[in-house]
Amino acid sequence: MVFKLRTRNAEFETGTFIPWVASGDATVSDDVACSGFWTARLGPGTGYIQQDGVAYPNRSFEVQFRVGAVGGMATSPLVMTLDFYDQPQFGRLFQWEQQRERLGGAYLPEPEPQPQGRLLRRFTLTIPAADIPTVDGATPVGCLQLNVDAGLSPNNTRRFRLTFAKPTAGGADLIVDAIHVIERTVP
Repeated sequence: MVFKLRTRNAEFETGTFIPWVASGDATVSDDVACSGFWTARLGPGTGYIQQDGVAYPNRSFEVQFRVGAVGGMATSPLVMTLDFYDQPQFGRLFQWEQQRERLGGAYLPEPEPQPQGRLLRRFTLTIPAADIPTVDGATPVGCLQLNVDAGLSPNNTRRFRLTFAKPTAGGADLIVDAIHVIERTVP
């Protein structure tokens, strides 16, 4: 079996969201992290982070991530969505500086507000607020770690969009870290 990591900057260790796109009250924070030094922080209002990536037809996908609540008990669920599209074209591309320096140039897709192409499949997971553990700087391993099997991508898949959203304002901020979309193929 062959495994390929399809997300970039999955642990936010660049100290930025690039190539993630953030909206609302989403920030990169170094005060509490599930792994390493940096994490995505959603709150105190609503917000989301998302990343587009290349996907191939009839491949099995797994999503791994960690989540925790900072500053009290979580009052908002965390909603993870993995969408598969049939359009191989991405809107604009940007050069990720860190990869450019190491690899001599790497262009990654910049997520568009509305992806081109047809939505083929949507996989959604909602983690209720009561199931999100409270974390602080002293206990970074207290985050909930989930491995989710998203199953097979549809026959004519060309790209995916992964989104993590805090849909309800107020309450504790949510941190999301160590986000990996893993493609599995049998040789």
